[in-house]
Amino acid sequence: MSQGKHTPGPWTVDWSDDGPLIYTGDLMIASISGSTEHIKVRGIDEQTTEANASLIAAARDLLEALERLLTHGERGNLYYERGEDAEVVNQVRAAIAKAKGQRG
Repeated sequence: MSQGKHTPGPWTVDWSDDGPLIYTGDLMIASISGSTEHIKVRGIDEQTTEANASLIAAARDLLEALERLLTHGERGNLYYERGEDAEVVNQVRAAIAKAKGQRG
């Protein structure tokens, strides 16, 4: 699993009147701004704001799933370091590094 300093999961979305709020337990870790007041300025509608909140709430789970997938695939030699397989594995590694704040 992730060894980073990320807030422990699971992360959930609470749909408040002020916009979606991301929580872990009772701790709010993020609020997603995209209220109708700002639509003209930012060009973000309510559906996009909700989609962004759902993606953010899933981020911790996605990171852990990618790490497990990579570990199991490498352990079982399921990935070949050539062609499309190599591209996918590199994409997974890059996404994990990005989530952990690591630079190429």
